[in-house]
Amino acid sequence: MKDYFDKLITTSTVRLQNSSNSNYIGTGIIYYNENLKDKVYILTASHCLFIDGDEFKNPRKDININFYNPITKNYETVNWKINLDYLFTEIDKDIAVLIIDKSIIENIIKEIPIIKVINNRDSYSSFITKGFPKATFGEELAVLYPTWLQKIDNKRFQIQLKEDYSGHNTDGFSGSGVFLMANDEIYLFGIFTRFRPEEKGKVIYCQYIDSINELLNKNYYSKISFSYFGSFGLTQEFFNNHIQNSLKGLGPRFNEDLNFQLPIAKIFNDIAKDDYFFQRFLNIVDNWIIEKGYMKLLDNIHLAAIEKDYEKIKAETVGWIKALDNSVTQKIDVKCLLESLDTVFYKHLTLLTTPNVYFTESPVTPT
Repeated sequence: MKDYFDKLITTSTVRLQNSSNSNYIGTGIIYYNENLKDKVYILTASHCLFIDGDEFKNPRKDININFYNPITKNYETVNWKINLDYLFTEIDKDIAVLIIDKSIIENIIKEIPIIKVINNRDSYSSFITKGFPKATFGEELAVLYPTWLQKIDNKRFQIQLKEDYSGHNTDGFSGSGVFLMANDEIYLFGIFTRFRPEEKGKVIYCQYIDSINELLNKNYYSKISFSYFGSFGLTQEFFNNHIQNSLKGLGPRFNEDLNFQLPIAKIFNDIAKDDYFFQRFLNIVDNWIIEKGYMKLLDNIHLAAIEKDYEKIKAETVGWIKALDNSVTQKIDVKCLLESLDTVFYKHLTLLTTPNVYFTESPVTPT
């Protein structure tokens, strides 16, 4: 593995501590892309955030997150409160995300590492993972080189450890990133959740990254973007390099604001149903959901009835939004929503067209 990727994994890997006694409780991995804007995600295993581990009954209130400062070569600590909305509480779905302000992390590591994430390994089978084993009291960042074993279901997979490690040696790796090595690149493929001891085959159980997007979608945060690798050298890096070279060839007439902020650019975003499209789509829905209703502003029984029906439609819309999957093949049909709004309108049409229905007192007639 190239030194660059080794350092990238090291910088991306964080250490988790018990905030009350500073004991090390697990590992996490930093994820960021430009769609997240002012937020950064820390991915880890859910059971690291519970005092009773995978019983999932006694959650921690907060934890300390240790970020590696590449300049001082030391770890610096950020205390963070745990939000239970951003984790699952199942052994078969043992994954969590901590959402942190980008500025907080930048103050420590200066430049936030960018890692590629994939959900398809093709035929590649070599992995690398780094974590903080409790055998060294969490003081050392250890590395493992497991290989592919099998897919369990759509949430989990297994990799196998060949090195001479025991369960005690791997305790503390929970929550670390599992990177696939392919085409002289590394890709985040999963999260380390638990280890089956050497007498049972030294098997590592891992969680697919896709489950994180369920949590993010439910809480209206930008999803993790998946990359890809192609055959015959047609990798994402290949296309990025060709695009950059093409932009250089455009010369002084090229202007980033002019070329990429034209209205036609949004059409391509809409066709691809990418993160930018969904961000605009959700902003429109959010503005409608949180706008003030008439019932709160005017004391009128007729408006209260309209508002009650209106709030019911809003609640149904929230449920519909949460069930959406931002993929190109996902059909976003607002016909039902528009029909519901029309039904409310015509139901109360008489009230809406009756003079003074909006007022508890007659309005003053202009002279």
